[in-house]
Amino acid sequence: MGRSSGRITLGFSGLQYPLAELVRYSLLAERLGYESIWITETRQFTDAISVLGALAAATKSIKLSSGIIPIYTRTAPLIAQSYATLDRLSEGRIILGIGPGASLFLERQGLSWTKPLTAIREYVTVIRRLLQGETVSFEGEVVRVKDCRLEVMPLQEDVPIYVAASGPQMIRLCGEIADGVILNCFTPLRYLARAVELAREGAEHVGRNPASVDVSALIYVSVDEDVSKACGVLKPVLAQYLAQQPHIARDSGMSDEAIRAVRSAFADKGPQDAGKFIEDAVVQSINIACAPSECKKKLQAYREVGIDLPIVMTLSNTKEIIGLLGPRSS
Repeated sequence: MGRSSGRITLGFSGLQYPLAELVRYSLLAERLGYESIWITETRQFTDAISVLGALAAATKSIKLSSGIIPIYTRTAPLIAQSYATLDRLSEGRIILGIGPGASLFLERQGLSWTKPLTAIREYVTVIRRLLQGETVSFEGEVVRVKDCRLEVMPLQEDVPIYVAASGPQMIRLCGEIADGVILNCFTPLRYLARAVELAREGAEHVGRNPASVDVSALIYVSVDEDVSKACGVLKPVLAQYLAQQPHIARDSGMSDEAIRAVRSAFADKGPQDAGKFIEDAVVQSINIACAPSECKKKLQAYREVGIDLPIVMTLSNTKEIIGLLGPRSS
């Protein structure tokens, strides 16, 4: 897929807004030149596929993706079936975004985070073959199917598959097998720069063109003329991620002592109180939290470390941020 220095996408945590409002934001992003809308599926919040189906009916040209759905909650054929359906509903605009998910939330569902590297490789292999119309028999360590074939095919010949990655081995694997890699939110630029290198190394290892791997990253953006207020908007959700998702805490660059303080406060009193243990400087080091006039400049720093496709996430001032960062905004 083509590259452009102005590429940008918009991400939402499921139905974080009422559907009518979510549609308005999506149509604004479509009008202003955003490339795609990404819907997350995390915790026991709204699922991504239902929301993507609604947006497929409401929008006309913008691409639609999950960022991400956890593989262990669905079989490989079910994922292929769902995204073939979504591709037809959207008239060929779907991107498939998957990942292992967070172990804590899988355990609550009675699921185990089993051999994630092997699982991702097998899921991508089987899903891709199914979406390309093959009858698939596969006996893997995690995925097993026999004489499986989709009865309804996607409109796209090759539905792009993006994989969420955190550790070095998973990022390299994305470079080997995926069309794109999705890097975590709440990570510093130095982590993202190294992740880009790892994805390129993975591609080179199997003889792929490193530039063919689309490197995306989830980036929370908050703006206010009072920068401390912009930081404050992000602190509770950052505290929740640090407390509940060890891989993000590990990659955030925060000290172990600070993470322990946040986790203790989160367990005792919840995200609002836990957020008070996070300094503004920390928020700014792993997010875009700034005055509106600085927003585009801050985003450019992510592009300069190799992020091809920023996925902008917001918690407030969403319409303003969409307008500030839109490629066709005045």
